[in-house]
Amino acid sequence: VVRSLNDFRLLFALMRVVRSLLLNPHIHIEPY
Repeated sequence: VVRSLNDFRLLFALMRVVRSLLLNPHIHIEPY
């Protein structure tokens, strides 16, 4: 159960990163 919970948290964090990339692509493409 703990392992599944950790995987869920990792997946959730990954989804948040992907969402941020989709919402703000210019920030990652042109950090300057």
